[in-house]
Amino acid sequence: MALTQTRPYELDLYVQLNPGDPGYVDPDELMYMVDHETFDRPKRQPASNFGESGDTINRQKDILSGLTDRNITVVFSTAFTSMPVTVQLKAYRYKQIGSEYIEVPVLFKYPSTGWKTMTGFSIIIDPDESLTGVYVEYYFE
Repeated sequence: MALTQTRPYELDLYVQLNPGDPGYVDPDELMYMVDHETFDRPKRQPASNFGESGDTINRQKDILSGLTDRNITVVFSTAFTSMPVTVQLKAYRYKQIGSEYIEVPVLFKYPSTGWKTMTGFSIIIDPDESLTGVYVEYYFE
């Protein structure tokens, strides 16, 4: 008899219900399935391995402007209890074309080691970029 394996991308999406709703599961009791093409089968991880959950998710975000230094270090207002999983980070400036403005990417690099920690991050704006009008926007979760 052949065994058919269901891969994670074939499964229905999970929706977190509120306490008291029929079918509610406490987020601390959830397991996540992780998969990779090199795994012979999916693996599971407790939700607690991914840091905070539910209403206590630590989200750090801001838009920095008025930069005076190419070396940018941000210290989060609340440190993460594990390494942030979601990272969105961009540097840009606005350019006017006619009556509209577009975002133009600004080159930056990461320090050779430890650019992202549980307490913050560091980047370096490229030396060929002017700091005038540069915005650095980040979101960590």
